Amino acid sequence: MSDESLLDIAALDSLRGLPVLDEDGASKGDDSARFDAGYLEARLSFEPAAAMLALSVPEAEPPPSLHSRLMATVSGKARKPVVAEGSLTVKAGVTAVRTADARWRRSPMPLTEYKLVAYDAERRATTSLVRFAPGMRYPPHRHGGTEEIFVLEGSMSLNGVTLKAGDYCRSVAGTEEVGTFTLEGALALVVTSDFDEMMNPATA
Repeated sequence: MSDESLLDIAALDSLRGLPVLDEDGASKGDDSARFDAGYLEARLSFEPAAAMLALSVPEAEPPPSLHSRLMATVSGKARKPVVAEGSLTVKAGVTAVRTADARWRRSPMPLTEYKLVAYDAERRATTSLVRFAPGMRYPPHRHGGTEEIFVLEGSMSLNGVTLKAGDYCRSVAGTEEVGTFTLEGALALVVTSDFDEMMNPATA
């Protein structure tokens, strides 16, 4: 190995904060021109082995919601906590919501409207009172967080199972939901995640 290679490696180690040693093994300042050649030789011989070890690690499949979480973090557009209409403070840390005082809001999904009940900024989860009109069909989607549905009125079908008033369904993160629809209409309390992802109907 040439003296130039030794100096290059030593310079890089110095930038990384590793000690520069003199011929007696004592640490010297970054302005020293004397290096431990034995250490540098060993380090150079280890680099190919380290590269092979890195390549030998099996690939890991990231969770489905990872892309959404990363994009939200990078863009800085994470939703801020909001106060639901009809909210009232019972005492410190306790909030109630009179949903009768809130107005129905049109959802981006056809034949669907909702009233916001609560938003958990830490979990990025929204609790809503949702009204589905007869004939509503919800697009196939993948859950980025836990989804909860409690049917209050009417009925709806999820993944081939009909839920009626009083029925509850819980879907954990990573599960997929297809065939969601209602023929007669339904009213439900729904908890959804900001990290949910729409799926291609052709592959769902």
